Amino acid sequence: MSSVAQVGVGALLVFVVLPGVIILVLTLIRCQQYPEKSFKNNLFNVLLAPLRFLRLGPYKGRISIDKAMKYAVKKSKLTDFGDIRFIESYKAMENSAVHQKLRLSNLGYISHSLEMNETMVRRLKMLDYLKKHEEILKIPLPVHMSFLYTIYCDYENFTKNVTADHCNRAYDYYKKVLQLLSYCQGEAGAANNSKDPRRWMLKSPMHMFMIPQIAHTFPDAKIILTHRHPVSAVPSMCSLVKSLHQLYYENESRDDHLIGKEIARISGDLLANCNKQIEEANFQHVDSVYEELIKDPIASVRKIYAKFNWPFTVEYEKILREFLAEDAKKRESQKKNRRADKLHTYTPEEFGLTAEELSSGLFKEYINRYNIPMSRG
Repeated sequence: MSSVAQVGVGALLVFVVLPGVIILVLTLIRCQQYPEKSFKNNLFNVLLAPLRFLRLGPYKGRISIDKAMKYAVKKSKLTDFGDIRFIESYKAMENSAVHQKLRLSNLGYISHSLEMNETMVRRLKMLDYLKKHEEILKIPLPVHMSFLYTIYCDYENFTKNVTADHCNRAYDYYKKVLQLLSYCQGEAGAANNSKDPRRWMLKSPMHMFMIPQIAHTFPDAKIILTHRHPVSAVPSMCSLVKSLHQLYYENESRDDHLIGKEIARISGDLLANCNKQIEEANFQHVDSVYEELIKDPIASVRKIYAKFNWPFTVEYEKILREFLAEDAKKRESQKKNRRADKLHTYTPEEFGLTAEELSSGLFKEYINRYNIPMSRG
């Protein structure tokens, strides 16, 4: 072999093969540390590590609301963010002790930065569009909210730093977003021409914390409360918080038992106050037990429609049955195509809880009040 060829082989080994082997080994080590993440996810986190260490590219400077707003102004060529008091809420959460302890993964850092930036871009563009089309804000907005008795993490810090006024303004902005979406769906003439504009069904457990704010912005909202046994509902929410954490953060900054403790505590307080607030707001509402919904969806929907005096037609029932049949096929196919170890499962013990504590005290009162059976999963 000639000296030139030897040099070429040597360069190949040094600059291609060796780095490739190192990257592969580091990725495999990371796969052992973070088994819930895909090989591709772990690979990209390894590849991005040098850029983050040197603070280059997307890692230049820290993520902040101020930086995101500057990016949005530059990209959109717009400057009117509307009521800028929302900045207070962002900064309060950014500077909280809980947030400061979290460590974004290399991919999570980029995802979080992009989402902050694009959120500000969308805000500028939406408010600019609304100024040019004022008729959008006249569109009526029938709203119906579905709550499942589950809750979010770090609520204590949230309530300390985000006031009722912050939340009122957030829901006012939310209403404008929904009106714009209605406009895009052809509801522009609803304010003058339609006596029965299409309803918005909003499903989020976070709404349960904001009953007074919902009453402020959506006084005619109708509430659907879905009740699930705490032994299943609380670990389910813990699992959701854990999954969201894994999308952005490193596992070392998460304490699963603390998540369980906090969500169980907040759940008890929430169950004691939510119904009282709904009644004080004079909302029309209906209760739906999760197990009954799963067992007989048609009967559960019919009950909701009867409560709100909505017509439950033969045509609508046919649509529901067709949807349920198709959904059953999809779920069966998903079960066949997914490995058993990839199925979404969770237990109270995984989060430092027990079935006994999730069935006693305030939880027991709640279970007895709505006669909630133990969930099947």
